[in-house]
Amino acid sequence: MPKILVVDDEPGVRKSLSILLSKEGYEVDSAPNGIDALRMIRMDDFDLIITDLRMIPITGLELLKEVKKLSSTIEVIMITAYGSVDSAVLAMKDGAFDYITKPFNTTELLVRVNHALEKRAICKRLGELEKELKSTKVFFGMIGKSKEIVKIYEIISRVAPTDSTVLITGESGTGKELVAKALHQLSARRNKHLVTVNCAALPETLLESELFGFEKGAFTGALNTKIGLFEEADSGSIFLDEISLASLSIQAKLLRIIETGEVRHLGSTRTVKVNVRLITATNRDLSSEVTEGRFRKDLLYRLRVVEIRLPTLRQRREDIPLLIHHYFQIYKERMGRSLKDISPEAMKLLLKYPYPGNIRELENIIEHAVAISKDTVIMPDDLPSECSELNDGNSILEEFDTLTLPELEKMLILKKLKESSDNLNVVAKKLGVSRTTLWRKMKELGLNKRKVLNV
Repeated sequence: MPKILVVDDEPGVRKSLSILLSKEGYEVDSAPNGIDALRMIRMDDFDLIITDLRMIPITGLELLKEVKKLSSTIEVIMITAYGSVDSAVLAMKDGAFDYITKPFNTTELLVRVNHALEKRAICKRLGELEKELKSTKVFFGMIGKSKEIVKIYEIISRVAPTDSTVLITGESGTGKELVAKALHQLSARRNKHLVTVNCAALPETLLESELFGFEKGAFTGALNTKIGLFEEADSGSIFLDEISLASLSIQAKLLRIIETGEVRHLGSTRTVKVNVRLITATNRDLSSEVTEGRFRKDLLYRLRVVEIRLPTLRQRREDIPLLIHHYFQIYKERMGRSLKDISPEAMKLLLKYPYPGNIRELENIIEHAVAISKDTVIMPDDLPSECSELNDGNSILEEFDTLTLPELEKMLILKKLKESSDNLNVVAKKLGVSRTTLWRKMKELGLNKRKVLNV
């Protein structure tokens, strides 16, 4: 239960505030002056101080400064007369959460108290997280304790409480959606919706109507008015994955929403106000997309207020054993298998594999091994062929240091296309990527599907 201290030299104000806040379920103490308040703060753990600005022998401003010396996370709301608003604004520069003028509106006061306590709870949680980060293995679904991933945990912890727009970048399979979920769960919006949209999964016209909504009769088939996903995410967060694949028309509308906070349904001239935290992700270089004319420069600037660049699994190899054991436990329980362990030989192959598909590919490899294993221990033969072939002493591994990543990706895709008889869904599953990502990667590498099958 949050604990609040009311400080005011007027007994009537102290009593009325104490009754009001107690009825809301808060634990409330009061003090007639700043000296008594400081003594109580040193002896007890308060979440919020509500103090009058003008008091003796020390003022509300002086009390604020002393409170912040004792604990920077205790929130302070100043009560001031109408003529002292300038002083209250100065108090906010010194760390006060907010101020309210006398005579105050009780509803307004309770809203500000609630917001202050939400901020206090988040700050306390972040403080706890910072202490845990160095030794943690799991952070909101993300697995790892390497310095590369711990740095990502720390960035998420600092950025999440803000409403800043975040762009998450990194190769496919690095965990961009998990980062978006962590940003939402660590924010004050965590009790509202997080709406996730994959911009690559929908054609342009459908994506536009889904994002922005439409009016009845706006187009053929629009039998009823439908709110868009931005409205559904109001007061919460929206995560737009594969943002680089949004058309220039949709990009223009996204820019307008960011700048005005307003959404307009297709077929309507009326706008709707929305309060949404925008998080986007891409595995492409958006600066290059801007140069090629496929992405708006002004939108990129608005999306990249904070950029979180996720490391590849190759850059955080220290985390591979943790991820292997994590997914091994998950899939043996999910499939009801009585597997006991992974053999040293199989583990050696898994630890040497380069994982071009990152964490998603590692997960698929472990799922495959658990599903087909005939023994109580995962053996090398239970792993997909690419693991043993790439780790064979007479194989491409001996030349691995001379290969570029595109060359390695091309080699794997060629092999899997031949094995899978032109079935892109099967190939994508084996490589741990989406079908759209596979097709785009083939185009980037200059691979023609029909030519490949004739090799």
